[in-house]
Amino acid sequence: MNSTDLSNYINNWLTPEKLIQIKEKGIVEIDDFDPITESDIADDVIPSIEIIKDAILQKTSVNVDVNFVGFDSQFKRLDDINDKNVGKLIKVRGFINSDSEVKPYYNEICYICRKCDGVVMEIQTDPFKTIAPLKCEIPTHGKHACGGLKFLIDYDKSKYIDSRKLKIQDAPEDISGQIPRWKDVFIFKKSLLHKVKCGDQVSIIGVVKVKSDSTNRFGKYYIEANNIIVKRKDLSISELSEEEIFKIKELIKQPNIYDRLVYNVAPSLFGLSLEKEAALLALIGGVKNENKEINQRDSIHVLYVGDPSMGKSQLLWAVHNLAPLGLYSSAKGISSAGLTAAVLKDEDSKTDYVIAAGVMVLADKGVACIDELDKMKPEDRDAMNSAMEQQIVVVNKANIHTTLQSRTTVLAAANPIMGRYDPNKTVGDNIKNLPSVLLTRFDLIFVLLDIPNEERDNKLISHILDNPTEIIDRDLLKKYIILAKSFRPIINVEAKAILAKFWVSSRKTQSPDDPVPISTRYFEALHRIAEAHSKAMLKTVIDEDDANAAVRILSASLKQTCKFQTAGANINLISNPIDTKQGKEGKLLCALEEAGTLTEDDWKDIAKINGISENDYNKTVNSLLGQGKLIRVTFAPPTYRLANRSNKQ
Repeated sequence: MNSTDLSNYINNWLTPEKLIQIKEKGIVEIDDFDPITESDIADDVIPSIEIIKDAILQKTSVNVDVNFVGFDSQFKRLDDINDKNVGKLIKVRGFINSDSEVKPYYNEICYICRKCDGVVMEIQTDPFKTIAPLKCEIPTHGKHACGGLKFLIDYDKSKYIDSRKLKIQDAPEDISGQIPRWKDVFIFKKSLLHKVKCGDQVSIIGVVKVKSDSTNRFGKYYIEANNIIVKRKDLSISELSEEEIFKIKELIKQPNIYDRLVYNVAPSLFGLSLEKEAALLALIGGVKNENKEINQRDSIHVLYVGDPSMGKSQLLWAVHNLAPLGLYSSAKGISSAGLTAAVLKDEDSKTDYVIAAGVMVLADKGVACIDELDKMKPEDRDAMNSAMEQQIVVVNKANIHTTLQSRTTVLAAANPIMGRYDPNKTVGDNIKNLPSVLLTRFDLIFVLLDIPNEERDNKLISHILDNPTEIIDRDLLKKYIILAKSFRPIINVEAKAILAKFWVSSRKTQSPDDPVPISTRYFEALHRIAEAHSKAMLKTVIDEDDANAAVRILSASLKQTCKFQTAGANINLISNPIDTKQGKEGKLLCALEEAGTLTEDDWKDIAKINGISENDYNKTVNSLLGQGKLIRVTFAPPTYRLANRSNKQ
C-alpha cells in the first residue's frame, strides 16, 4: 500500500464519532484496521504513522499520538528479536524490572558561537549523543563565514520532548527453564510517560531500533514504544468467559471437591494434604480491606521446614506454576536487592540512577516462592520484614526516595541446619539463620519429617509408580483460583464466635507473666485463613465450617512448631532456644499434658530423654508449682497433674 492509498484509507476510517473521541483525548488508538493494512503499517511503520498523523491533523487541527492497541501479531520473545525486525512494529510482553525518571530528549539544540555570538539551531539525528556544529557558518559583516569552533548551548531556546527509559524482562510463561532476557524500551510519547511503573506486567507494541557507537562494531537492539498495555495483576472475573465460569461452578458442585482441589495443588506429591491445603489457601488469599486507612494484608504467608526429600521444593515449584502470577527463586544466591529493589547506575549515563525491581516487587499481587530461605545472609533477609507485613519496599538510595508495592504472598522452604530436623528442638534451633522477627511474619509454619512407616512407604511407592488419579486440568484450576480470588465473603456471627473463642481461650492458658500464647497477628492470620477457605468454596458468607477449618489448620501448625503442642501453644517459643526457661517448661508440660498424671520418677526419665538434667528438672518443677500451673497430687511418691485439668482427669 503506497502513501496515497494509506491516506485515503485513513480518511475513510476517520468516522465523525472517532474524530470526536480523538479531539477529546488527544490520542488516536487504532485497534480495528483490517489485517492487510496492519501488515503494511508494521513493515513500514514510521512513514505510516506520519501519514496517519497528517491525515488526522488536516481534519482536527490537533497533533495527536498514534497508539496501536489491537496490533494483530503473535507476541515475540525478546531473545527472538533480530535484524529482520529493525524498523518494524512488533509486540512483546514481560515485566518492567527497571525504570528511570522523566528526562528531556533534545530534537534541536541551540548553539551560540563564542566568536561572533551567532545562533545555530542544530537538528539532532543521533538518538544517543548530541551533535554540535563543526564550525560556525554565519557570515560576518556580510562577507566570509565566522569559522568559530567553540560554542555554548542555550538550553532555554533548545527544543526537546520528555522521555523515559524502561527495561522489560521476559514474561515467565515465555522462558520456562531458560535464562530471561531483557531489552531497553524508550518512551517519547506524553500519553505513555506515566502509564507504567517498576514491577508492572505489560504488553508493549513498538518499533525495533539499533543502538551503537562509533568505537564499537557491536550494537544493541532496543524498542521505541508506540503503546504500552498494563496487564491487571489482580486478575478478575472479567478475564474469564461465561463458559469458563460455568465450568468452574460445575466443578465446585462435585462431591469431595475441596479434597480434590487440595490434592491437585501438587498431584505428583504423595500425602502432604495439610501442606497442600495451606498452599491452596495462600494462592486464594483473604479479603483485602478497602479502607485505605487500615493497612491490613490479605496475603497468607507459609513456611515449610523439615527433612530433605520431603517435597518442599517440588511443592513450591508446583505453586509457582499454578499461580496466575508466580515467581520462583532460590534464596541461596539472592541478595536483599534481588529480593526487594535495587538502585543501579544507568549504563547510558555516568551520573543517573535507575530503580531495578526484585522478586517481591515483580510478584506484586501474586505469589513469590522462595526456596532455601535459611541460606540467605542475615543482612539480606532483614529486607523481607516490611515487604511481608507492611507489603511495601522503601527505597532511599542515590537521591532516590520512593515506595514500591509488594502485595505479595510468600511461600518459603528452609532446611534444618544439621541436615535432619530434630523434633526435640524448636524451629528456631533447627534453622538458626531465621530470626524470630521473620518467623512471626509467617501465618503458617509446617514441619515435614521423614519417619519410616511401612504402610505409608508402600503407598508412596504405588503413588510414584502409578500415574496420579483425579487430575484437574491445570488451566481450569488456574481459572478457578482467579474466580475464587474475586469473592469477598462476609463473616457471620457464629463464625466470629468460633474464632474469638479459640483465640481468647488459648490466651488464658498461661499466667500474665508468661509470653503471649497467640498474638494479635495470629488472630488476623486465623481470620485470613477462614476467608480463604470460604472463597475456595465460592461462598459469599464465612460460616462455621470455614471458621472450624481455620482453627484446625492453625492449630495443626502451632502443634508442629510450638513446644507446648496444645491449643494454647506458645508462638513465642518457635524461635527460643531449647535451653531457655520456656523451652524446658514446654517439654515438661507437653509430656504431662499427654499423660494426664505422672509420678516424679517417670517425669524425670522423660526429662532426661529430652536433654533436661535432674537439677534443671527440679528448678523447672518448682517454678511451675510457684506459678500455679502445676498441682502435686500426692507426696509418696510425688505425682503431678496440670492445674487447668479437672479432678476427673
